[in-house]
Amino acid sequence: MRYFAKFFSVLGVFLSGIYCSLFTLLRKRGSKIEKEPDRDVIILGNGPSLNNIDLAEVAKSGMDIVCVNFYPSRNENFFEMRPKYLCLFDPVFYGPSQLQNQVDELFEVLKRVDWPLTVLCFAGQVPKIDNENITYSQIASPVLNSPYLNKFLFSLYDKNLVCLGAQNVVIAAGSYFVMKGVRHIYYAGIDMSEFKGLYVDEECRIYVDYTHSYGSERKYSKVVGKGEFYKLLGMYQAMFEQFYRLRAYADYKGVAITNLTDESYVDVFEKDTKLFHKKA
Repeated sequence: MRYFAKFFSVLGVFLSGIYCSLFTLLRKRGSKIEKEPDRDVIILGNGPSLNNIDLAEVAKSGMDIVCVNFYPSRNENFFEMRPKYLCLFDPVFYGPSQLQNQVDELFEVLKRVDWPLTVLCFAGQVPKIDNENITYSQIASPVLNSPYLNKFLFSLYDKNLVCLGAQNVVIAAGSYFVMKGVRHIYYAGIDMSEFKGLYVDEECRIYVDYTHSYGSERKYSKVVGKGEFYKLLGMYQAMFEQFYRLRAYADYKGVAITNLTDESYVDVFEKDTKLFHKKA
């Protein structure tokens, strides 16, 4: 029985890969990803530990700087850092949402960018930003991940036919630069400790205490409802599994990944908690 279960699982992965690849090709959804084997990149997450990083030193390092989400509108140093990439994978950037005012504010800030900035997004979801300095690179939107047929999946990632996953924006960002075959990826501010702030109140409502590099906030979950706490935990499980798959893909491509984050729950990358850290 186990043999047949594995056989059908492997077959399912293969058929899903073919289907998703045809979807991407037929709809022409995905950019050609140029290889840059001599580049080092640093991806700045939104975790509170980012405040321990000396961003002025990062700016002088010569690495390609990657920021995510609302970093440009929530950090005054954006115009000093002059990142090369901005990752906008979240659906809130592409349609009406409760964060529309914040999205509008972000896009207004991006209109002032006076250096070449590449926005990373999913194919078919290109944000409308009125600035000729901004270009776009689109990642295939079908997500396909499995413990089976790794080399087959990695070849699909390389061709930008399917996506490794985007349970967190920094995962999609990391997979993009592995696709590019860069030399070294550094992560900062990827604490991934939000699950410590999960609570269920007396009315069985789920809320989370978020702590970001730019402040803290408490939000009731709009993703899951009463009796669905297990779904929320499943999302965190999926996130950590995608980090694991990302490391496997990076190993296959010979791309080094180092986590600079203090007390990070991401346990699959080598760590360096001294590089670029502020001196006491």
